[in-house]
This record gives sequence, C-alpha cells and structure tokens, in this order.
Amino acid sequence: MLSSRSLGALLAAGVVVVSAGIAAPGAHASVVAPAPRADAGEAVVVMSWNIAGGKQHGGGVEPIVPTIATAIRERGVTAAVLNEVCASQATALRKRMPRYTVHYFLAESDRCRGGIGNAVVAPKGSTRLKRFSRGLPSGDSYVRNVGCVRLPGGGKVAVCGTHHSFEVRLADVRQRQARITTDLVERMVDRGYAVVAGGDLNATPRSPQLDEFYSRLYAGGRGVLRESNGCCGRRGPGTTRNGGKKIDYFFFSRRLDRTGSRVVPTRFSDHRQVVLRTRLR
Repeated sequence: MLSSRSLGALLAAGVVVVSAGIAAPGAHASVVAPAPRADAGEAVVVMSWNIAGGKQHGGGVEPIVPTIATAIRERGVTAAVLNEVCASQATALRKRMPRYTVHYFLAESDRCRGGIGNAVVAPKGSTRLKRFSRGLPSGDSYVRNVGCVRLPGGGKVAVCGTHHSFEVRLADVRQRQARITTDLVERMVDRGYAVVAGGDLNATPRSPQLDEFYSRLYAGGRGVLRESNGCCGRRGPGTTRNGGKKIDYFFFSRRLDRTGSRVVPTRFSDHRQVVLRTRLR
C-alpha cells in the first residue's frame, strides 16, 4: 500500500491512482481519497474561501459544491474554512465528501432557507472544540461566531474559522471580534495546540483590529500569530474579486512552519481562495 506521502507525490505529478480509490482530477464524483491526518512531520494544508453561497448562488448546490470538493481534492487540502455557506450547501457537501466532516456553525437565518453560516471541512475523526467555539458581538444582521475543530492525528492541530462584520461603521465591533477570536486562539496555544485561524475578516492588513492577530514580529502586532503571506510585512495579494482588497486571511501559531501560500482566482465567488501550506513540527 502506498503511504500518504507517496500518494501526495503521485497526485502532485498528475498521476491518477485508481486502485487507491482516488477520483481523477476534475471528475464529477464523490471525494474518496484517503483523508489526511495531522501528525508530526506531515504537511497541513488549509484553504479559506468565502463562497458567497447566498448572494451569488441563492443556496444552490451547482456549481459551487462540486467546485469546493474539487479544490480540496486537487490541492491536497487537509481542512477548509468556508464562509457564507447555506445549510443546503453544507448538506450537499457532506454527501459529496464522505471521508470528511462538515462542521457547520450557523450564523444567521434570513439569507438562505435553513440558514447560512461558516463551515470547517475536516477529515473524518475531526472533532468540534465546543469550549473554543463561541458567538461574537455583531451589530449587523449576522449572528457572528468563531468555530474551532481538532484534526485527527497525534499532532494536536486545530483549525478555527470565523467571519467578521463588514460595514465600515462597525470598526469597533470588529475590534472586539478580533480580540475575542485571538483570546480563544491564544488559550489553545497555551494548552499545546498548533492552531490555524482564518476566514473573511473584512479588514485590510494594516487595520488596527488585525494588531490582535499579528505577532510582535510585524509592525504594530500585539498577538502571537504569523500570517500566510509570510514574515514580516503586513501586505499581500488582494482576495476580493479581480484582486482588489486583501480581507481574507490565515494566521498560524508556532509548531507550524510555513512552506508556501497562494491566492487563487475563481469564477464562482466575489472572493478568491487563500491556500496555506505548512508542516507540523
């Protein structure tokens, strides 16, 4: 049997391993590749994407759910943080990705039938960390939250997803959202977790609320985290449509070494995908 590293190398080279049950790239089939684990020395690859499931897709499944599944498969993603996911899309994603768990954090109920929220898509065996998942102050129509999930494996790795308020007038609210989110993450780090936290933060890199995330290696930083674009400038490619403002992020803690990142354009949302590659110490 091929090891997970060997399978990853074959997939990266474009080889389709039929005997391992791995669907061909772009195939319209359920994702059946062996789900990755978070063990010491292994790669941990995360993707963040605001899919605009309500305003752009009206809660529909096609083409957004197959696009998510394909992106996770073809990029070797360990876990994905998704924003603005309608309940119907979360349900369809569960059916399409049987080796993954879609941890759904309901945010509000009036944009999609059945609700809309955030999701952390992680391999089977992942667990929702209820003590590190909580609601956030809002000020708009959303019930904001942060949700954290522990990945399977012995590495004690957690992925947290959130979506902070949008309107300009809510800068003070975003500051409080950032403080609560980073307080949770720092408590997890203190308890030995390696943490990746991200999503649509609705703030540009030099915004004051992001001081709470950036470590002191970055200008103005007060936190303990590094950012997916690398150390130590507060900048990076735009993540909105046509490469506009950068408002979608991944931040990560010690015990994770960054090996690369990219922002991926897409036709299916007004946000681009953010992909971060790390290796667990």
